[in-house]
Amino acid sequence: MNLKELSTADLEKKHKTTAVLTYTLAGMLIVLLALAVYLSLRDGFNALVVVPVALSAIVITNLRTIKLMKAELAERKAAQ
Repeated sequence: MNLKELSTADLEKKHKTTAVLTYTLAGMLIVLLALAVYLSLRDGFNALVVVPVALSAIVITNLRTIKLMKAELAERKAAQ
């Protein structure tokens, strides 16, 4: 995705949506990891521990995209 091709309004909307979804996903993964660790301690190893670790790559990728969007928006505001 080329951020320079988006209009400023579209980029701001995409930034807001991506940020909300990413932070929600990160929160849910933390809750899932805590629950999986608790269940593993209580009942023995549980394969559910792997899921939040595997899905954390999505959060990392989205955080990098959010950073790029912020930089592009700041660049556009500085150019005005």
